[in-house]
Amino acid sequence: MNLDPVMDGLKSAGQSLEVTATHWTWFLLGGALLVTVGVIVEAIALANEIREEKRSRVGDVVEEPPRHWLFPTHPPLWPKHRLLEVIGAVLVAVGVSGELYSEYRRGLVETKLRTNNADIQAELTGRANRATASAVASAQKVCGLDALVKQTGSRVDVLSNAASDQKARSDAVIAALKREQSEVMATIKSAQKDEIELRAAADTIRDLREQLRELTTDRALSDSQIAAMVKATRAFGKIPFDMIMARDSDDPGLTKQIGLALRNSAHWDWKPRNTLDAVYLPGGLPGVGSTAVAKGVEIDICPDDFQTLSPAVNALFEELLPALAPAPVSRNLLNEKQQQDFFHCGLVHIFVGPKL
Repeated sequence: MNLDPVMDGLKSAGQSLEVTATHWTWFLLGGALLVTVGVIVEAIALANEIREEKRSRVGDVVEEPPRHWLFPTHPPLWPKHRLLEVIGAVLVAVGVSGELYSEYRRGLVETKLRTNNADIQAELTGRANRATASAVASAQKVCGLDALVKQTGSRVDVLSNAASDQKARSDAVIAALKREQSEVMATIKSAQKDEIELRAAADTIRDLREQLRELTTDRALSDSQIAAMVKATRAFGKIPFDMIMARDSDDPGLTKQIGLALRNSAHWDWKPRNTLDAVYLPGGLPGVGSTAVAKGVEIDICPDDFQTLSPAVNALFEELLPALAPAPVSRNLLNEKQQQDFFHCGLVHIFVGPKL
């Protein structure tokens, strides 16, 4: 039988609010777990990206990602590691959103819990006051004031102790919730720090791989770059030139590209190098000189030929500079010793040396 519906209702409401606060704490922990799982998924995506890129290389040719068997003309399928990156980002976003929402809802529950405790204390205090007033009035009527006051005081003490106990219990629950909140926030900050460090490491790996690709990829002009070079140099007529190259891995191919484009399309006059160190490329091409000094591509002329040949040299230089970047491209004037010992005036000397 319910003898005190008001107090029973307030106590029941307090217990329900404590359970609700505990539930939102578990939701907060679940959000932190989602953030952690998201970070792990992104780490797996990064590892798959590196592994798939290594597998996709056959020589210097990069294999195209597979296409859907029903739609072979559609663009290639999205790589698996990209999908994992999206899934990881979604998990992190959902986890952080869940943590924020859980924290907001738990704050509302704590506010209601404090309000409920205040109502309990107010009800107990009001009852004590009413009991005291009633006891005093009764004692005055029956002249048993002293005994009634003592009895009422004892009852007031009991009610006050009950209110104090309830307040202590509420304070303990709130303190425990705050400790759990601090632990969850520390976990979130640690996961976010790990994510930042992981992303920084991924960026460093990508930069190193790009530098390695530039060092190990042979220099070559594309069709559009050759067309632009021909267009820029054709207007100067039959400019005499010769080719000198180092014997690096990609020098012969680049030398042949530049020489054939200038001779066949820009109609320049490719002069052979008939020295003892001359190299003869396949296809019956003119002899090519040999050098171990020049770096990148270097275009040289004699000082006496500056007025007649520098416009053509500048046009060629302006096209090769962006096409071969980051490998160096330069233009120079030959000194007197070079003119006397190695090179003739009246023509453009094009050196193709190592890229670095």
